[in-house]
Amino acid sequence: WSAKWLRYLEVVQLAYDGADFTVTDRTLIRDEKLLQIGETDWHIIAPGLTFAIPDGDDLISPLLAKAAGRSLSGCCRWRWVDGQWRPVSFSPVTHGSEASMVRDADGSLLFAVRRGGKEEGSLVTVWRSEDAGEAWSEVVNAPDVRTSSPIGINVSADGTPFIAANLKGTHRTRLSAWVLNADRSGLESPRLIRDGDEEFGPSPDDTFWAIDHPSATTIQLADGNWHGVLAYRLLAFPRGGREEPVIPQTGCCVEEIISSGPPIPAWRF
Repeated sequence: WSAKWLRYLEVVQLAYDGADFTVTDRTLIRDEKLLQIGETDWHIIAPGLTFAIPDGDDLISPLLAKAAGRSLSGCCRWRWVDGQWRPVSFSPVTHGSEASMVRDADGSLLFAVRRGGKEEGSLVTVWRSEDAGEAWSEVVNAPDVRTSSPIGINVSADGTPFIAANLKGTHRTRLSAWVLNADRSGLESPRLIRDGDEEFGPSPDDTFWAIDHPSATTIQLADGNWHGVLAYRLLAFPRGGREEPVIPQTGCCVEEIISSGPPIPAWRF
């Protein structure tokens, strides 16, 4: 943590023709030359936690951007221009990083972001947009819910939105989910996703189980059906900044989210 930090932004262009998945271009951008968003003053600092969302012929994604000396998380619109996806506009939502954004079952967008500090580290706030990400309003403000760690808003295959984060008072050892209530004004009771201490017992010396950075999406698998999947990391987080140990329990975890309603495809060609 005391070494010099180098920050890069990598923009990767991907293509899939129904048979082959290819990487068509990679651009590595250094911190001193940030990627400009269209003709605006905004420049991209870092992507969000969740995936881009189809919106007509465009894609929209959550990210952290910088303009006039301030950094804000918001909604970026990407457009296919001259054979590549390029950022063309940005709508700031709030301060914070590691933003997440999903499309609700009614077509509106929901947005959440990670904040820290004593006052906001346990807060869950959700914003909503009914005009494809141009304007946003706060709809959920729930204090004393989570640990000050990454938070993600996600949807199941049937479009049910939920928050995934670490339950307050459990550090990062317990990952939980909170379904948004029917009118999207609050959260239901937490549901346990995974408990490191319960499943694995004590972590290695000078570490704690960290189950975090949750991100979900809806994907179509070889069976032809749409499935909701949730990915997150699991590691023995070191106390004091040393390198974390690689042990059988650690790695990237993917779980399926079972929902009761009919699935909503992510793409409609």
